[in-house]
Amino acid sequence: MTEQAIKDIFTNRKFGIFVHWGLYSMLGGVWKDKKTPYIAEWIMKRSRIPAKEYEQLAEKFNPSAFDPAGWIETVARAGARYFVFTAKHHDGFAMYRSKCNRYNVIDASGFNIDPIEALADQCRKRDIKFCLYYSQDQDWHHPHGTGNDWDFDPEKKDFSIYFEEKVKPQVTELLSNYGPIGLIWFDTPVQISRRHSKELFELVHRLQPDCLVNGRLGHGIGDYGQTEDNDIPAGGTGQAWEVPATMNDSWGYKTHDRNWKSPQLLLNQLIEVISKGGNYLLNIGPDGIGRIPTQSIQSAAYIGSWLKDNARAVFGTKPSPFTGDFEWGYVTESGQRLYLIITDPDAGRIELSGLRTHVKNMSLLSNQTANISFNQQILPEKSIYMLSVDIPQWQTQRPLAVEVNCGEEISADKTITQKHDGKISLEVLNSDIDSGGDFKPGTNSSIESWLKPKGSVKWSFRVLQPGRFEVSILTSMPRADGDPASPVDWEGGHKIKISAAGQTLYTEIKKDFEETRTGSHAVYAGTRAGEIAFDSPGLYELEIEPEHINAKKGLGFTLRSVLLSSLIANPRGSDKLIKANA
Repeated sequence: MTEQAIKDIFTNRKFGIFVHWGLYSMLGGVWKDKKTPYIAEWIMKRSRIPAKEYEQLAEKFNPSAFDPAGWIETVARAGARYFVFTAKHHDGFAMYRSKCNRYNVIDASGFNIDPIEALADQCRKRDIKFCLYYSQDQDWHHPHGTGNDWDFDPEKKDFSIYFEEKVKPQVTELLSNYGPIGLIWFDTPVQISRRHSKELFELVHRLQPDCLVNGRLGHGIGDYGQTEDNDIPAGGTGQAWEVPATMNDSWGYKTHDRNWKSPQLLLNQLIEVISKGGNYLLNIGPDGIGRIPTQSIQSAAYIGSWLKDNARAVFGTKPSPFTGDFEWGYVTESGQRLYLIITDPDAGRIELSGLRTHVKNMSLLSNQTANISFNQQILPEKSIYMLSVDIPQWQTQRPLAVEVNCGEEISADKTITQKHDGKISLEVLNSDIDSGGDFKPGTNSSIESWLKPKGSVKWSFRVLQPGRFEVSILTSMPRADGDPASPVDWEGGHKIKISAAGQTLYTEIKKDFEETRTGSHAVYAGTRAGEIAFDSPGLYELEIEPEHINAKKGLGFTLRSVLLSSLIANPRGSDKLIKANA
């Protein structure tokens, strides 16, 4: 797959809608009057429902409210440009007419509409790229599929039988009978071998050369990557990538999941992901009769309304040319223009440090007549590149997108720099890693496989306001399956050496506090490592080297970031804050 094809099919589309819909939608997260705390589409496994008993749901499946045109109307109103539908989830039930396996929505139920055929037709009418999800590894209905250990003895399973009997024939059907498919979204590679992953990858491209394969096929094989569910990385990953996200906690419909994220939060997540060079795939879980929840319709419309007014700041853009986030919002780039997307309604005046290019003019995308005043300082000999922008009084709580016209190619200083609140955030994705190939950042922006006390991670950064800084280390606490109800796992006890500004700290990684982000299911353990002083403004380096790593669980040192927090009471308001490039 060429880089241009990936851009045309995937990267340039930026925003997609995911739909999880199947027999599990009928249950709504409840089995025999017992509510599952877990994500609803996993109810068969979590409640250990016998396959023969679960099969009986198909006989009752009659989604009288299923409206393909209405569904895709919701997708179009959201401003999404691709749509991913669950052809078969882990429960093994195919949501289309499959000739190779009668356990499907037509043959096993009284329903006579092929959802994939109907949805694909509606997507083509709207110029929305139609895509499919297929569970290639887990199948709790097939005796040789992964995951069902309550009906089928794991010791007697032969994955190759399942792969040949069901996976290959069904993927062939999906890519042969429904026209062009933009991408196929595989998931949870648990038992699949590298040989099988490679064979499936080649099958997809043989049947449809322009169909992309996502990053969860297994063994690092795929055309683009995914982060962990609901986890926005600290920065780009060096390839095309995507954040799959939910509107509440569950992917499938769940009657008692009322933990809805606000439309504002979902829009801000979309903006953040795109500013970092990724795609945002936002999920909707219709109920058992085919109705989309009201909250999902409202959030989709909110996002789409903003995109209609501010499309230039999103579609056709490149990621921010700067390193790290800004307190006031996010940045995208297109040609000779920057887009400053302000998500903080109290921003007033914002400061963008690091822009080396002179600004000609700027305007507000949603209101071209609004007056935008700005001031720019460019003093290369002092490493000062500061753009100050006065933001008009907000009339709504929606983000504002400011178009900055430079009239020439954008040049930016990428040095990590102290923020105006005094903090310096050192993310693994922005570091220099000396691993000898033994460890690297994983899909959750944290180090994976750092199991031995060798190698190091180093950052270069600029201090603006000197003084003493508290040093905190964040390590990831992964969940076995990404389910927010599942317990986290973690290994501490590592002995770490931290070097910066001629000073050395020795600390043990322990859980002094936990940290998460609103809307994210990722959890991080925080370690207070001590204090380091920077006596003057300027460039510094910080290096982390392990002297002992505890890897009894096989997780090891899951470093995510180092945070330096100024101990000055109010560095943001200090008149002594030296403004330099970010």
